[in-house]
Amino acid sequence: MNLQEIREAHIAALHELYKRIADIARSIGGVATEGTAPRRLTVNVAVPRDENVPALTVEMPDNFQVNFGPPNALGHGNALSVRAQRIHHGGTRNDWTLNLMQGVWQYAQKTLSDEDIRRCLTPEGPPALY
Repeated sequence: MNLQEIREAHIAALHELYKRIADIARSIGGVATEGTAPRRLTVNVAVPRDENVPALTVEMPDNFQVNFGPPNALGHGNALSVRAQRIHHGGTRNDWTLNLMQGVWQYAQKTLSDEDIRRCLTPEGPPALY
């Protein structure tokens, strides 16, 4: 695959993950909004530039919010990670990292389950594993 094909595959994988998260969030009283977030592209370019990447914001009850998005620009390698930044009453909770490995989203080196997503969407979720 060339870099553009990798980028397109990453975008498709992100949209699929975000739909899954949004469906679970709605089922437990949350509201999910998909948008974009700027990331700095510095690899394989003559001049560094910002690139918008797909992002998801989930608002949950009790003033809890989770912002999902890749920490880097897309299309500069086969690896894809998503950081889940967890915020409760304005204070940062532990972040989670989700990784796409061989077409399967993983958390803590195992397949990401719906229960993992539910825990991520609650302030009491388990400690982050990196």
